[in-house]
Amino acid sequence: MSVSKDFEASCALSTYYPDGKPAGTHLNIHNLLKSTHERIIPYTSSSKIDCWDSLKVLDKSSSGYVKLIYRNAAMAADSLQGQTDGWNREHLWPKSYGVGYNGPDFSDLHHLRPADWGVNAARGNKLFGECLSSADCRVPANDECPNDTQSDSERWLPPAEWRGDIARAMFYMDLRYDGDDDPDGMDLVLSDCPDKKGGKLGYLSQLLKWHQEDPVDARERTRNEGVCEMYQGNRNVFVDYPELVEEIFGSEIKDYEDIDCSGGGGTDGGDDGGSDDSGGDDGGGDDSGGDDSGGNDSGGDGSGDGGDEEKPIVHANGACNGLGPGDIMFVAFNSSGEDSFLAVALVDLPQFATIYVTDDAWTGFTFYKNEGVVALTVPESGIKKGTVFGFGAGAYKSMWESLDGGYFALTTSGEALISFCHPTDQETGAVDPHKYTFIGGVTYAKNGWSMRERGDDVEFNFGTGDSACPSEIDGVAAITLPYKKNYRYVGGQIGTRSDLISSIMDSENWAGSNTEGYDDSIIGSQFEIKGDVGEDGGEKLFGRSITEVMMIGVGVALLFVSMCVCCLIFNKDSLINRQRRLS
Repeated sequence: MSVSKDFEASCALSTYYPDGKPAGTHLNIHNLLKSTHERIIPYTSSSKIDCWDSLKVLDKSSSGYVKLIYRNAAMAADSLQGQTDGWNREHLWPKSYGVGYNGPDFSDLHHLRPADWGVNAARGNKLFGECLSSADCRVPANDECPNDTQSDSERWLPPAEWRGDIARAMFYMDLRYDGDDDPDGMDLVLSDCPDKKGGKLGYLSQLLKWHQEDPVDARERTRNEGVCEMYQGNRNVFVDYPELVEEIFGSEIKDYEDIDCSGGGGTDGGDDGGSDDSGGDDGGGDDSGGDDSGGNDSGGDGSGDGGDEEKPIVHANGACNGLGPGDIMFVAFNSSGEDSFLAVALVDLPQFATIYVTDDAWTGFTFYKNEGVVALTVPESGIKKGTVFGFGAGAYKSMWESLDGGYFALTTSGEALISFCHPTDQETGAVDPHKYTFIGGVTYAKNGWSMRERGDDVEFNFGTGDSACPSEIDGVAAITLPYKKNYRYVGGQIGTRSDLISSIMDSENWAGSNTEGYDDSIIGSQFEIKGDVGEDGGEKLFGRSITEVMMIGVGVALLFVSMCVCCLIFNKDSLINRQRRLS
């Protein structure tokens, strides 16, 4: 698609800054950056210039190639776009730290960069900074990264030539986004005390250091001009006036050991902290926004893209221990107010089995790691069938643990919950974290369960509101509910396992609300699980009705008697023949 410089006149330095360097106050810079952000580029669009198209121009290396951040390398722009062995769109400010999946910050080109798929996945949503200690430090940060990079479990040090660029992009994001762009917007804050719920990204001290060590160069100025003139209409003021960084964010650079986060705060670049305590990737794939809103037509864009690589999920030494589809069913959840969900055990849950629940999207063949996972290990006493238990409410609520560095939070715009466990390897007996046994699921997403076909142009395109239904539970233990923020199962609580599953899967047996949470009476309730019944109404034994078992028993008995009679007749004939020969 052709690109024109629609904002060339207004983006000229003398026009954009009519009085020269603007006053170095947070509010003044915020108002300037927001008021001149005249166009929001669609994240993905089939009819308009989108972020893919924009990055191919802004980060062009040579004809047909884009320059990759973190790698100091270039890659074919078109043929490898969105491919697992190619490149995707890196959010320098991770989605899980307040950007989410909608609003202008999601597609703001000042913080989007082309990145190698695998390297991007390795960065995930790690904070910007040097390793905390050499004991847990990988150098380079990834096999594809230069030797001046490093990473540990929480931090990511990019190549030296990109550090200043990244720092100034982060300073821009802090001032540009104060949570006033949309109802779900968050106040993005740079801090030495990072916090996902408050939209606080770290580490400010490290970014101040990078800003000093890697000053603005021609490449960065050219890109800043391009974003303004061709796409958005606003400039990164810290590229134009680097001295404003110190005026707004200060110059104090703290070592890790000098940072005190006991008060929950820390340096925040003049902000008051996050304005939205929903945190995480709480936006959902923005299908409603479409092209004109700058929303995302299809959610995320890859296994990387700011913390989305699929990593093995494993907890303690737990495993399925015999659990399977339909053994646990969701019966309530709240996404507004304090997040919680309740489930009922339809079988006796074996000791030390580990149950995982995630709001990550299932793509049809892997988990798209864009949110979080919580896990419960069944205590030694087990959990009796019929027990209602839950996360955030109900029995065993204090035994859940958050895993994988993600943020488990139910979005009010609708999404899916999936429960699963890990099978054990039959040969070694070890838990296999790369395989999943799905137990149950529920979606209250506006579009229900989503499906993507591997290999098409929307591969891995899942936002927080999307998830495919695992085939193992599709039509077996997966619930589909019309969109509402909070739900509770109100159907019968007495019956066979199979009857209760059917009842729970029936959306007519659920009550939902956008304003009120579920009725707390279900928290202390108990389901009564009867034996499965056959067609004649009798209870089942070993998967068959009692009548069937009795008929089989009678058949076996008759067969045994017949065999005995045959044996007697045979023996009698043999005896007579023998006597005749002797006579």
